[in-house]
Amino acid sequence: MRLSPSTRTAIDKAVRAGLQAFRRPEPRRLSQWSNEHFYLSPESSYVEGRWECLSFQRGMMDVISNDDVQEVWFTKSARVGYTKIIMAASQYFAVHKKRNVAIWQPTDEDRDEFVKTEIDPAIRDNPEIIGIFPAFDKKSKHNTLALKQFIGSSLHLRGGKSAKNYRRLSVDVAILDELDGFDHSIEREGPPAQLSQRRVQGASFPKFIAGSTPKIKQTTMIEKGEAECEVRLRWHVTCPECGHEQRIRWGGKDESHGLKWDKLPDGRVDEESVGYQCEACGERFDHNQYQQAARETGRWMTEDREVWLDGEGLFRDTRNRVVDPPLSVGFHLWSGINEMVPWVGIVREWQACKGKPEKLQGFVNLTLGEAWETDETEQMDSQVMHRTRREHYEAEIPDGVTMLTVAVDHQDDRFELQFDGWGIGEERWSVAYDRIFGDLSQPIVWEQLALALRRQFRNRSGELFEPLIACIDYGGHYGDDVARLCVRLGPLFAIPTKGSSYYGKPIVNFPRKKSDKGVYLVEVGTDTAKDLLWQRIKIADPGPGYWHWPISDDFDETYFTQLTAEEKVRKISRGKEVFVYDSKGRRNEAWDCSVLGLVAVRIAQQKFGIDLNQSTGVVHARPAQPRLAKRKRRESNYW
Repeated sequence: MRLSPSTRTAIDKAVRAGLQAFRRPEPRRLSQWSNEHFYLSPESSYVEGRWECLSFQRGMMDVISNDDVQEVWFTKSARVGYTKIIMAASQYFAVHKKRNVAIWQPTDEDRDEFVKTEIDPAIRDNPEIIGIFPAFDKKSKHNTLALKQFIGSSLHLRGGKSAKNYRRLSVDVAILDELDGFDHSIEREGPPAQLSQRRVQGASFPKFIAGSTPKIKQTTMIEKGEAECEVRLRWHVTCPECGHEQRIRWGGKDESHGLKWDKLPDGRVDEESVGYQCEACGERFDHNQYQQAARETGRWMTEDREVWLDGEGLFRDTRNRVVDPPLSVGFHLWSGINEMVPWVGIVREWQACKGKPEKLQGFVNLTLGEAWETDETEQMDSQVMHRTRREHYEAEIPDGVTMLTVAVDHQDDRFELQFDGWGIGEERWSVAYDRIFGDLSQPIVWEQLALALRRQFRNRSGELFEPLIACIDYGGHYGDDVARLCVRLGPLFAIPTKGSSYYGKPIVNFPRKKSDKGVYLVEVGTDTAKDLLWQRIKIADPGPGYWHWPISDDFDETYFTQLTAEEKVRKISRGKEVFVYDSKGRRNEAWDCSVLGLVAVRIAQQKFGIDLNQSTGVVHARPAQPRLAKRKRRESNYW
């Protein structure tokens, strides 16, 4: 029987429609799919446009899409594109493999920001995703901050602090972003990696992905997880000069290889000389040569060179034979392997951090992608500090001081006061340490304190300084008395402070309005302040952040014993592994006063707009002695 052309067309159309259910796209690796379909949105990218894998990113992405690899761990720095890679992966699994994905951020707030700045713009700009997302640009239960429901798959987005956010999920892919920002134990139910891995246990092709910039060596979760992987890959490139293949790393001044540079006669970096010194031939090649070498010879390889990853995402051995993929793979990434990050910029960062421990940790974490190593228990040597750190001042107020603060700690039988001068970059000169003894239940002792807070000092030019701000400990039995004193002396001069019991609070949380006692009760992030002071004590050279003490009876061995009384120890705080400070019952008033001095200078910056990053001239807090005499007469009737 002969069929008419129209009948044949209708049959062909029906057959094609019926076979659509069996249609499967040609298998693609994540790097291939992303180059074709992933788009960099303007809200979250320096450059808007189609994604294009960099040399070092290709292998990482192909391991993610390898169904035989169940765990992928990334110990990383900033500026390596990890967030964009997991974004591309979430779309790849939704469109190409029709798999359910869950992404956890450290907190609900992080999740919300991630969805608004990364997820939503990426969906909007990818036609492949919009085609399977009926709820796009609509108010719907299938399009929320916690869920994106696609045709054939779903994307769950959760914060990592609550144990309930790990329950009632069955997914194929579990992704943890910034793992070291999570609590170590989620509401005492287990570590975040373990809780999220349970969510993929029933999947046909389970996939767990974790990435993070490491923080502290003793507490990092990402480095520990990556260290336990079956295969740990590092980025290797062939030297353009001699052909030796080597891992690209930072190196250091005592290493024969790594980033090297020369100095100009004035001590500045000769930026034209910055290059990578080969560990074999000792010759340097510049960043332009590295870019070409990375594209032509760069590959991921184990340190022992036993296993490497080829351009097709296959694992091979030393004989170039394909081997079975491992169940878990770890990567280490630092900014220097990214061919889009100039090495000169990394050297500039390093120069800006040298001798500044508080900045050096950021360089190690964010640029080198390494954990900051510190002793589990640290304590300063008071005798060494007393012997080596004191110096002769030519006047009560040394040159360089632009502002004076005073801090007060009180015990049952005394007040302890520390006067500190501050200069550019928060360089600090302690100038005096007083003790006022007496029964604090008696008004006369508080009257003496009121007068002491107005103590004046002279610099070499004869100018008079008195404190701009006095921070007074509000804790203990005398909170009401502290409040009355602060009201009398002026609520923006005498400021009561109370330490926060929560780790990680900002140094100063200044209230918007006065308390019912008429004062601004400032909450102090004591651990944060102590972390900064701990780093600053270690600064060896005068300049920003350096701390000076005079040769004076005020700053005797007892003072330094109190200053170094606390030990920095590792503890678990609300399920999170942190470093805290423990005095072990030793007296530590000098340390507490030093913390309040830092609080005072922070208040001066926040409330009075004083800028210690540049020379703004001397800040005279109060007029000098003539008015002080009148003040004394008034304060005699204070109580």
